[in-house]
Amino acid sequence: IMERSVTDRPGAVTAPPARQFAVALAGAPASLPPMNAIVHDPHGGLPRLIDATRYSMRGLRAAWTHEEGFRTECLLMLLLAPAAIWLASDSVEFILLIGSCLMVMLAEIINSAIESVVDRVSLDQHPLSGQAKDLGSAAVFICMMMVLLVWGTLLGSRLLG
Repeated sequence: IMERSVTDRPGAVTAPPARQFAVALAGAPASLPPMNAIVHDPHGGLPRLIDATRYSMRGLRAAWTHEEGFRTECLLMLLLAPAAIWLASDSVEFILLIGSCLMVMLAEIINSAIESVVDRVSLDQHPLSGQAKDLGSAAVFICMMMVLLVWGTLLGSRLLG
């Protein structure tokens, strides 16, 4: 439950105790702006977009450099993109073919991020660490099954009729 606080900001809201504890650990103030306040980000707009793009490129570079699975999926994408042009009979089919491959790459990056965070927390063997890594791997597997379904369905319909 949010309460009104007595701070230097009129209408500021005090965070619930759990959030107060978390932000105290992080060294941030525990008060929040009013729910209807428009928060002005001095680094918003184009500078924020440029920063976000730079961080994204750094992430893609890290995935390429450190993740063999991601490199393999990128190379497969280079091979499958021309095949998608040949196989697709319209733009929707093309988007399904390419999009399913991009989903595998996305899942691979998220899986790598999960593995990095788990390894950063501790290299000790723990059931929850293994479960987190297994779930990330399962997400990649499900996306690969989606690729097989989409490509198999469209290839089958193209070859059979």
